[in-house]
Amino acid sequence: MFKKTVIASLVFILSMSVFANNTQNDKLYVSAGIANITVDTGISSTAGVTIDEDDTAPMAMIGYKLDDNLAAEAGIVGTSEASASISASSSGTVRGVSYSASAAVKLSAETDMWMMGAAYHTQLNDKLNVTARAGMLFWDVDYKADITITYNGSSISAGGTFAQEDGNDAYFGLGADYSITDDIIAEASYLTTEVAGYDVSALTFGVKHKF
Repeated sequence: MFKKTVIASLVFILSMSVFANNTQNDKLYVSAGIANITVDTGISSTAGVTIDEDDTAPMAMIGYKLDDNLAAEAGIVGTSEASASISASSSGTVRGVSYSASAAVKLSAETDMWMMGAAYHTQLNDKLNVTARAGMLFWDVDYKADITITYNGSSISAGGTFAQEDGNDAYFGLGADYSITDDIIAEASYLTTEVAGYDVSALTFGVKHKF
């Protein structure tokens, strides 16, 4: 799923770039970058249980300026994962024969996200802008379970997707961008939303190209 999402993102950017070059209307822009995504599961790591709430994913977006300040935007975020890993082990001797055994279970949620919304840009000076964003996030979650059992060095593994869920929630964000050239802009932003009832935040860094 991750590879398919990356390929879709690249095709998305390239197709919009070609379209933008053909129009030459100085209203379109595309951006690509990395999102550091955090899911607040409300669960803490303890002995034998490891919670991983952070992941990174590629992100791509296209925007169209409606006026000097307001723009419509649409974007795609690659697959990200939050997981809980549970492990247990045992060793000893049975009838004079030593043994060691361990079991590891990983429960994970893999999420793909798409977004559509609006951005309001405020120019602070010739190079620096701040941006407020709001819109709808559409998400698709695959719930997976993987188990590995090891006995005296021999391992058996099994797993797969046991449930799927999709939905949509509002997102809000703030960001800033700095013009490197007239057409190339470095940007950073913070977004907050919900996915499947959990609070999700994303800190993104990327490069934007204006046409």
